[in-house]
Amino acid sequence: MTPEWAPPLLASGRPVERSATPEVSLVDYLRVLWRRKWLVVATVVAALAVSLFFSNRATPIYAASSRVLIAASDTTVFSSTGYVPPDPAQIDTQIEVMQSPPIAAAVARELGASAPLVTGVKVAGVGTTRILQITVRSPDPKIAAQAATLYATTYRDFKRTEAIDELVTLSTKLAEKTAQAKNQVDELDAQLARAQAGRASPAEVQSIKIQRDAAATSFVLNQQKTDQAQVDASVRSGGVQLLNPAAEPTTPVSPKPLTSAALALALGALVGAAAAIALDFLDDSFKRPDEVERLSRGLPILGSIPAVLDWRSRETPRLVTIEDPGDPVSEAYRALRTSVQFIGVRQELRTIQVSSPVASEGKTTTLANLAVTLALSGRRVAIVDCDLRRPRLHEFFGLGNDTGFTSVLLGDQPLAAALRRVSLPGGAALDLLPSGPLPPNPAELLGTSRVAELIAALRTENDYVLIDAPPVLPVTDAVVLSTRVDGLLLVATAGVTSRRHFSRALSTLQAADAPLLGIVVNGAPNESGYGYGYSSTYAQTDNRRSSSRRDPRPAKVG
Repeated sequence: MTPEWAPPLLASGRPVERSATPEVSLVDYLRVLWRRKWLVVATVVAALAVSLFFSNRATPIYAASSRVLIAASDTTVFSSTGYVPPDPAQIDTQIEVMQSPPIAAAVARELGASAPLVTGVKVAGVGTTRILQITVRSPDPKIAAQAATLYATTYRDFKRTEAIDELVTLSTKLAEKTAQAKNQVDELDAQLARAQAGRASPAEVQSIKIQRDAAATSFVLNQQKTDQAQVDASVRSGGVQLLNPAAEPTTPVSPKPLTSAALALALGALVGAAAAIALDFLDDSFKRPDEVERLSRGLPILGSIPAVLDWRSRETPRLVTIEDPGDPVSEAYRALRTSVQFIGVRQELRTIQVSSPVASEGKTTTLANLAVTLALSGRRVAIVDCDLRRPRLHEFFGLGNDTGFTSVLLGDQPLAAALRRVSLPGGAALDLLPSGPLPPNPAELLGTSRVAELIAALRTENDYVLIDAPPVLPVTDAVVLSTRVDGLLLVATAGVTSRRHFSRALSTLQAADAPLLGIVVNGAPNESGYGYGYSSTYAQTDNRRSSSRRDPRPAKVG
C-alpha cells in the first residue's frame, strides 16, 4: 500500500523529480537580508565610520563667487544695425577665455604667495542670460573672495585692453586713408587752378570740380571715422561689466558631515544588501524547512528541530531531551517521535536507519534524542552505531567503544554481552550497541548476511531499532545498510546542508530503492517549525508532566 505522502511515480516506477530551482520572490530577498542583517548593519556602520573619519580630518574648503555681464555687442564705427545679441557659442567662448592660462597667470601674479591656496576655479553661465559667474575655492575664505573678484576684474581689463588695441589699429589705418584723401583733394585743387588759368574747356573744368568734390567728401568721411575711432578708444570698456565682487564666505562648502553621512548610510546599505544577496547566492545551503520541502521530491518534513542556542560546541555530545525536557528543542524531538509512530500505524516500521547527505549535519544527535523520546514513551528501543568510520553514538551516553557491533559480527562477543543498558529518567531504559573496533573495509562488512541476522535479532526483542549510518555521499555504507531496514530518515541542517548535496543524496538513495520515510531538518529558524506555541497552556501542561517524571540524575549504564 502506497503511503499518502509518497511522491508521484512515472510509468517506469521511478519517482517524479521536482525542480530543484525554486522561484525567487521579494519575500525571499527580504528573508536573505534578515538572515544576514548583521552583515548589512556592519557595512552601514563601516561606511558611516569612514565618512565621519574623513570628514573630521578633511580641510574645510570655502567658495566665493563674483559675476560679470557680457554686453550684447560692442559698438564700433562700422555698426549699422545696433547691438546684436551673442549666440551661446560666443558665451562659451568667453568662458574659455576667462579660464585660459593668461587670465590665470595674471590672477596668480596679483595674488602672489597666496596663489597656491586657490584649489579650484569654475566659470559658468547663469541660465540663458549674458551673466557669467566665477566661483573660486580655497581653504582661506579671504583668498577665495579675493581671487573670485580678481578673476572678474582681470577678465574685464583683458577684454578692455583687447578692444582698445583693436581700435588703435583701426584708427591708424583710418588716419592713413584720411591723409591719402587729403593729398588727393590738394592735387585736384591744383589741377583745377591750372585749368581755370589756362585754356581748358568748361567741360574739363567741370570734370575736375566733380572729382575734387568726391575726394573732399571722402576726406571728410575718413576724418569723421578717425575722430570716432579715437573717441571709442578712449571710452571702450571691452563689453564686460563687473556686476558684483565676491563676498567673503562664512561657511565651508566641504566637507559636509551630514550630507556625507547620509550618502554613506545609503551606500553602506546598498553595498551591504548587495553583499548579503551575493553571499546567499554563493551559499548553496538551504536556510528554512520550506526550502528543503521544495527539494524533497514529495518526501514529508517529519521533524523540524530548532537550534539549541546555548550549545556552543557541536563536537560536545548533548542529549537535550534528558537535560531539559521542557525545552522547545525537546518538544520538537517528541513531535518527531510522534511522526515516526504515525508512519508505523500505516506500515511495518521496526528498524529505522538515520543518515545525512554529508558529515556534521546532526544525524547522530537526532538519532540519540529520538531514541530517548521513544524509550521515555514506554517503547523498547535499541540503538546501533553502524558508522564504522567516525562512531560517536557511545559518547552521547558516556560509554566506551571497546566492544560492540563489529565484535558481534566477528564472533568475539555474543550480542547480549555487547549490548549496553542505558538507564533514563523515570525508570525508562534503552539498549546501546556501540560500533566496536573499526574495520578496514566497512562497506564490505555491512553488506554481509551477518549484519542482516544481527538486525533481525535486535528487531525481535525491541519495538524500535535505530541504526546510525555514515553519510550518504562520501561512502556507500548508508546505501548498503538501507536494504536491511524498514525505513530511512534523512537528516539535513539549515545553513550547513547544500542544495546540491541534498539533491544528490536523494537521487542516490532513490536509485537504490531505499525506503525513505522523510526528512528531519536541524537548526530550523525560530520563526518556523516547532518554535510556535511553546509558551501556551498545552506546552506548559506537557512540560509539567515531563518534569514530574524527570530524574535530575544523568543517564546511567545498567
